[in-house]
Amino acid sequence: DGGVGAAGGGVGGVVSGDGGDGGDGADGDVGADGTRRLVLPPSLSRNDRRIVHALAEELRLDHASEPVNGYRCIVLSWRPITPVPAPAATSALSPAPAPAPAPEP
Repeated sequence: DGGVGAAGGGVGGVVSGDGGDGGDGADGDVGADGTRRLVLPPSLSRNDRRIVHALAEELRLDHASEPVNGYRCIVLSWRPITPVPAPAATSALSPAPAPAPAPEP
């Protein structure tokens, strides 16, 4: 039915990594720089669209209302986060050694 996350025919709900158009007109869903796009279906209610835009703001996703196959659709886009490897432990970051026990009298 073209719901969110559903791939295939119709408009909306397509995140593409295969480069296919899926019949949705959302060409180039994965950009050369790794940017991903999600086209939501035009059947969202006004309230649903308002919620999607608000959530996109909170999640720091790019969001816009764009024409897709003659329908106004919300398009979300983002760049996947590349994990940064943890730095190797250094003496400055290592815990201090335990003090030597005091000699017994």
